[in-house]
Amino acid sequence: MLKGICRLIASKTSFVIEKNGTLQIGHRTQSAPDRCICVLETAGGSVVPELPDREDPLIQVIARGLTYFNARDDAYEVYDGIYRNFKTYAAAGFPIPAAGGGTGTHTAMTITPLAPPQYIGFDEKGRYEFAVNFIFRIKQTSL
Repeated sequence: MLKGICRLIASKTSFVIEKNGTLQIGHRTQSAPDRCICVLETAGGSVVPELPDREDPLIQVIARGLTYFNARDDAYEVYDGIYRNFKTYAAAGFPIPAAGGGTGTHTAMTITPLAPPQYIGFDEKGRYEFAVNFIFRIKQTSL
């Protein structure tokens, strides 16, 4: 699911998924660019027992940059790309991309941020970091 969510974020922003790309999945590699985002699973998410085809993962995006405003701008690019522009998506949600492209087996019904992007300080090398957290409400649409 995390990889599909990252492909969705990449499709709605300028960030690129590749070995040393600007979108890092699950952790940042040591060779990651100074200016990049990292998409993480946090807090375990939740399930709805009455709806076994649904899960609500919590996703954190950490934007890093050499300047305060680079990191802030990148965090807001993700925030705007997958939340503020959600109204442009189909009323029935939108598909989470499958491995190798194409339509996946899951649909994001809503994407809700817990708050706007927030400054969280510096990383170990003094680069600025912002974080934004989302609840993805996802349903399985096919097997």
